[in-house]
Amino acid sequence: MHLTAYFISVQANELDNYFRGSEEHLYMAECYSQNKDEVIFGFANSSTELYIKASFNPKYSFLSFHSNQSRANRNSVELFTELLDKQVEGVSEINNERAFTIDFTGGYRLLFKLFGNRSNIILYKEKELISLFRNDLQADKDLSLADLGTVLDLSTEGIIDRLEDGKPPIVLWDKDILKVFKKRIQGIEEINDQAEIALSLHDELSEAEEYSVIFDPEKSNYILSLLDPKHYENDNVKFSTRDPLEASTKLFYSFIGIFALSELKKKINSYIDKRLKQTRSYIKKSEKRLEYLEGEARFRQFGDIIMANMHNISPGIKKVELQDFYNNNEMVEIPLKKGLSPQKNAENYYRKAKNQEKEIEMLLEKIEESNERIDELDSLKKFVQNENDLKALKKTVKNLGLDSRGRQTEIIKPYKPYEKDGFQIWVGKNASSNDELSLKYGYKEDLWLHAKDVPGSHVLIKHQSGREIPKTVIEFAAALAAKYSKRKNDTLCPVIVTPKKYIRKVKGSPAGAVMVDKEEAVLMIEPAP
Repeated sequence: MHLTAYFISVQANELDNYFRGSEEHLYMAECYSQNKDEVIFGFANSSTELYIKASFNPKYSFLSFHSNQSRANRNSVELFTELLDKQVEGVSEINNERAFTIDFTGGYRLLFKLFGNRSNIILYKEKELISLFRNDLQADKDLSLADLGTVLDLSTEGIIDRLEDGKPPIVLWDKDILKVFKKRIQGIEEINDQAEIALSLHDELSEAEEYSVIFDPEKSNYILSLLDPKHYENDNVKFSTRDPLEASTKLFYSFIGIFALSELKKKINSYIDKRLKQTRSYIKKSEKRLEYLEGEARFRQFGDIIMANMHNISPGIKKVELQDFYNNNEMVEIPLKKGLSPQKNAENYYRKAKNQEKEIEMLLEKIEESNERIDELDSLKKFVQNENDLKALKKTVKNLGLDSRGRQTEIIKPYKPYEKDGFQIWVGKNASSNDELSLKYGYKEDLWLHAKDVPGSHVLIKHQSGREIPKTVIEFAAALAAKYSKRKNDTLCPVIVTPKKYIRKVKGSPAGAVMVDKEEAVLMIEPAP
């Protein structure tokens, strides 16, 4: 409801009271943009400051209001410079419209057009359009202030006509208001009664004096409501206030936190799905090639058959049919190189067989690595789905070799990632990776594990604020530490478990060698399979 004329009207009135109620006139101190979807207006006098941030993304539009604002040194563009140092005269609402103007001396009027994904800010001088924030909205270049505003038809007949046409009974309503209306008329068949309910809801919205930020389970995000909070479940009411500017700001930050997290997850999951598809396709092709090499490509057998029948092979022929003693002595056709003797043809097949064995070994290794990669990607996907802290997610995906858009970067991870019960477990790949994992990627709150008294991988269980690491997670990580150590074939392996803060590197020590100042526990664990 934050982009309805009901709420925009009270916003405009509150802003007008703010500007007109100040003992000293405010003027436009600055106006700039730090990204293509945002513009910030700074108003000031000798004692106070007010910043209006307009955030117009294709998927959302918000106004938020702040008493201070930090401006970036780079990527900042000056906008609407005609208004700098111009005094604010007041704010004008536009009748029954999702828009208002801030009026300045010199005949300047700054229009805030809050039309969802077509929102824009347009500067006029008198009746002349001077400039726009979003030049991509071509229709706005011909927009006149006189075109805005409307007279509502609140007659019972007009509302009934709209209901019969399947339209919202009142043109000011958005989807959220319409949802409330449909809920209120459930079971009511008489259209006149429905019209009365529509009028009653309109009056309720017009006279609202309290504004609430509500979590909407259907949208999985926050909305603004002008209705009494008692209409919603208590757990879904995040904030209520009588100040529309404060409500708008609270809504923006509540919404944008969930939206940014959701968008980052979508981008990362898109990357993961793409990599999973590529890896599975590679495995499929490799398995097909492996099937051919192990079945149809009989190079060593052809060499043996030629060697056993050299006296039956005439020189200078391109192929020969011989008894296949590997297949019930059935006849098999073997291609030959015309210029080679039977013995040389056999040697040629033996050479191909040797290369074939190397290729089979390589394919098996690559298929195993690809399956491990799929496990890693599945683990990463599960972690991303469960992580609800935006900063932690950005930090983690960066460590995993992804940027904030979910794309692969040049970073090579020094560890293999695993997941257990929502906890990330990182296993060092080699000695130098162990150092990097423990010293660069590890934090003092992380839990550090290592097979006792033998070379092996460093293992970290990543700390999560407010969550104690369960015993099952520690045992799972300990089994990994045992698996990736010289004790991997032992029945039981002792594994050191201690906070990472007790681990330090001694100057001059070999790669992967660290000093453990305190062993909090030693687990006897069976190495993971």
